[in-house]
Amino acid sequence: MAGETLVTKCDDRGRLYLEKGIRKEYGQMFIVVREPGELILLPVPKDPLRHFQQLGKKLPKASVKTLKQGIRKQAAKDVS
Repeated sequence: MAGETLVTKCDDRGRLYLEKGIRKEYGQMFIVVREPGELILLPVPKDPLRHFQQLGKKLPKASVKTLKQGIRKQAAKDVS
């Protein structure tokens, strides 16, 4: 559920417990991203190629050059 907060802690072996509903929704494997003052868990899709194919279908009908320009423009906006 979006915006939901989950509090969990590591056991003596450093393992985190994620409740069954979260594991069922997101799977068993995660990428851990380290940022200053935080850790971010990103679920690894069961079939990454299919996942990216589905994402690609949602892209606007535009050339790769146009998409790259839009990405650069948004990145510059995010940085400023």
